[in-house]
Amino acid sequence: MSAPIQTSATHLPGQLVEVSQALALAELALPSITRPNNIVITHDTENQTMTVTATLPMVPSIGINGVSYVASDYLST
Repeated sequence: MSAPIQTSATHLPGQLVEVSQALALAELALPSITRPNNIVITHDTENQTMTVTATLPMVPSIGINGVSYVASDYLST
């Protein structure tokens, strides 16, 4: 199971950046033959923007409040 991280950002957009970077680094730590490419981060320095594309496996669950989705831990080795 991949370990949770403690973010230092004081706002949600900053936390998104930190979590995205941690996921990308965790993917890079996996063997190249089985390494997923589920997190793609691109930077546009001219416009000072960052795009994060995440494709995460998930498990749907039907409960009393309807359908909810939980991300699966695809980073387990």
